[in-house]
Amino acid sequence: MRSRETLVELSEENDGGKGEGVVASLVLIFAGLGLVIDGICLAAYYHYAKRDADFKYQEMITLSEAEGKDLEKAKAEVQMPEINMLSALLHVSADLMRSTCTFIEGLFLFFVSLTPAKQEYIDTIVGIIIGATIIAASVYALYEWIVAFWEWFTGLGNTIEVECLECTAQIEIKPDIKRVTEKLPTLSSVKSVQGLV
Repeated sequence: MRSRETLVELSEENDGGKGEGVVASLVLIFAGLGLVIDGICLAAYYHYAKRDADFKYQEMITLSEAEGKDLEKAKAEVQMPEINMLSALLHVSADLMRSTCTFIEGLFLFFVSLTPAKQEYIDTIVGIIIGATIIAASVYALYEWIVAFWEWFTGLGNTIEVECLECTAQIEIKPDIKRVTEKLPTLSSVKSVQGLV
């Protein structure tokens, strides 16, 4: 606690306590506009994500009933949003967090009388909080992307099920890994081709 007070005192000594300061009214105006825009974006995201999730859920239930599967088990298999939608949600949430922190900072600066150096100090702390939330969201999105990539990569040789819309049939595609590997060039043939070039 003492080190924080020492930092504020040192910054006040360096600029005589007359730093540029932060204009509270500008902070409030920009943060308020940001909150409105972020609220609209979150409402749109919620509307379209809910509509998409409801459609996928009904499709999953219909498919489970047609296959004679247990509906409770099918409901348990509901998946989280795709990586792109998750990234969009994290982006909008980070924007909302930034706008909220900035708005609270603006209210604090507007109603509390502080020296310009202390205003800059509070602005810096809010900036660090906002940066930390953006980094945390980015790390989470990267983790989810790595998990999704790994599931895709490890499933490359698996059977693929495709629904034929014209004939309303389920088609299974089984990759023939043996035939594919037979057609791949061997290492010696690749070296000989490289030697010719």
